[in-house]
Amino acid sequence: MPRRGALSCPGKPENRVPSFGHGTRFFLLTTLLAIAVSRPVETDAQNLIPNPGFEEIWKCPTAGGQINGYLKNWFTTYSTPDLHHTCGSFQTFWSEPRSGEAVVTIASLSFTQNLGLREYLHVKLKQPLVKDSLYHFSAWLRPCSDQFYHTDQFHVVFSDTLVSHVPDGAPESGILPLTPDIRWQGGVIPWGEEWIRFEDCYRARGDEQYMIIGNFYPDALTTIDTGTLLGAGYRWDDLSLTPLSLPRGPELADRCVGDTMWLPVYPEDMTITIDGMPVGELYVPDRVGSLAVRMEHRLCGVVDSLDVQIAECPEPVICEVFLPTAFSPNNDGNNDEWQVHTPCSFSYFKVALFDRWGEQIFSTSHPDFSWDGTFRGQLMPGGVYAGYIQYQWEGIEEQFKQGLWIQLIR
Repeated sequence: MPRRGALSCPGKPENRVPSFGHGTRFFLLTTLLAIAVSRPVETDAQNLIPNPGFEEIWKCPTAGGQINGYLKNWFTTYSTPDLHHTCGSFQTFWSEPRSGEAVVTIASLSFTQNLGLREYLHVKLKQPLVKDSLYHFSAWLRPCSDQFYHTDQFHVVFSDTLVSHVPDGAPESGILPLTPDIRWQGGVIPWGEEWIRFEDCYRARGDEQYMIIGNFYPDALTTIDTGTLLGAGYRWDDLSLTPLSLPRGPELADRCVGDTMWLPVYPEDMTITIDGMPVGELYVPDRVGSLAVRMEHRLCGVVDSLDVQIAECPEPVICEVFLPTAFSPNNDGNNDEWQVHTPCSFSYFKVALFDRWGEQIFSTSHPDFSWDGTFRGQLMPGGVYAGYIQYQWEGIEEQFKQGLWIQLIR
């Protein structure tokens, strides 16, 4: 199956197929630092590489070199890496995935003698990288076979534009003329049954939105552990590019003493400390002042930090409307007027009362009113009076309305 820069691995797979209640009460937190925090959950959203395990495909591969039009998100601009997926009929050159149902094979060294062809795989990241921010890159590699040459050059390049130019002239024909941003430094990866982790830390230049993997060095800079077949093909699987930064959102915003802090959930190679002490996903500050929050990565060291200010906040105020059910306007200085009581402010307010025949005997839009039991200057007789109250709390969009009954005692 002669193709420019093509290299496939032997092997065969198994056969597989792929409240506000009724409006009388709510809680208004009059803190200096009111925050609504929900518990964060670790998801694949932290990985900026789409389709990181090559599981998502447009259609099943039937031959080597089928990337464009077959593999979602990933593409190649001139070379022919191989996609292996359990759904395809391309089984003669099968490569067992590290996980899932798919894996890709990329030639780090040409199968043609004295011709430095390479294979490259491109992907557009989920979002551009942020200038001066630190990222952790990880991928898993494994030699394609014990028969092919083995080498030591595996690289990652980040670019703000799509790169496709490949020189035609020797001695660098078929090699993208790019300087690696991340380079494998573990020497030749020999044949073995175990997958090897390729990882490093990367500080972004800013606005990089494409990632390319492959070997960007010429043969002269590539160490070769000679095998019986020309070329060096390696399987790649389970790639990730993770931002190494603390969230600048509600999880780590300034807050009050006693407020629960739900910290981000990270893999085991990440440690969050507060004032130098490692913490889990939940932390409750117990003092006023500044908390020094640090993020430390197993490989990259201290990668981010920020200070969270903790204040002593007032106790929550319970906003509710208290409606007396009776009053006795007899000038004895005790319950002589009917009023509505609340510790909070209204943006809209109305109260209306009616006698037993439905005539309105009292109405006001002033929350600080008082009714003395008269109508048009005349004393109203003792008895039960019906009415309603309608109001809207300051800062709350919802409006409430409820009926009421009061007894006037003579």
